[in-house]
Amino acid sequence: MNTFEAQLYLALKLHFTTENYDIRKTKGKVKASLHALEKKPKVQYQLQKFVKKYNKEEYINYLVANFINGDKWGGMYSDGSKAYLDWQKTHDSLTYTYQQDIHELSLQVANVQDLWSCEHGHPLLLKAYYGKTCNLETLVILNKLYKFIHIVDEQLVLDPIWNTLSLLIYKYSPFVKIDKEKFTLITQGVLNEAS
Repeated sequence: MNTFEAQLYLALKLHFTTENYDIRKTKGKVKASLHALEKKPKVQYQLQKFVKKYNKEEYINYLVANFINGDKWGGMYSDGSKAYLDWQKTHDSLTYTYQQDIHELSLQVANVQDLWSCEHGHPLLLKAYYGKTCNLETLVILNKLYKFIHIVDEQLVLDPIWNTLSLLIYKYSPFVKIDKEKFTLITQGVLNEAS
């Protein structure tokens, strides 16, 4: 195991499991050292196993897939391969997945802003995500396009359900790469079709 993989694991773990650490701001730097991991042979063993199995990009994606799936260890101590395969499927067909989610959502709203309206309590996006009719990637993409999180944050300040999802969207955002123009056109096209 080398320092890079260990620091990357620690940086991603801190990024997804704490509010204050942001991998974008720290550029992946962590205060912990390999020496700290030497006291944890199981972690060392798992990291060595991942390094042999995955290249750098796959290693990052495996950890991210498991962290966003709620595994606070990033799949380190459990078989995270199902979460990783599901994540891969979603990302391999991201455009299609997004179109399907937006189509389903468009049946319930008149315009895109209605998706995050808090006029009647929790926004439709939150209900759709927890109802498993909308993928997390769709929420991240919509936030990249329309910057809605801060609007909902201001209206649902003390709501633990929204605060958890808002933080997850923010933390996951740097790992979802999109062509904004393409996804804006998809959104507008589907919403115009529905109205």
